[in-house]
Amino acid sequence: MKALAVILALVALPVSAESLFCVFNMECLNQEACAATEYGFEIIREDGVARIETPSETLIAAEVQGESADVHAYATPLGPSGVHLVTVFADGAAVYTNHTWFDEPFAITYHGACEGKL
Repeated sequence: MKALAVILALVALPVSAESLFCVFNMECLNQEACAATEYGFEIIREDGVARIETPSETLIAAEVQGESADVHAYATPLGPSGVHLVTVFADGAAVYTNHTWFDEPFAITYHGACEGKL
């Protein structure tokens, strides 16, 4: 969780009572082999809207309702950087996927964990 400490130190926004800090240590590109990485962002839920603050952009996402209250999922509408989906499980494990188009369909998936409370 050393990477999480780095992410927390770099975040300039005030921390909301309803926020998660997510750090991903595995990156999978399309059909290529997965590789170690250090990537992270914050999910802030305010007034019924989830804001995902990544290093490169701010995404507005809707919480996707499901059968389990222990799993939180957030999806963005289709935008310039594609469609984004973040799923956070009860134990903090997380998966983040971005589907977009770079001359052909492209997907990137990250595996890691989130800490905090929503």
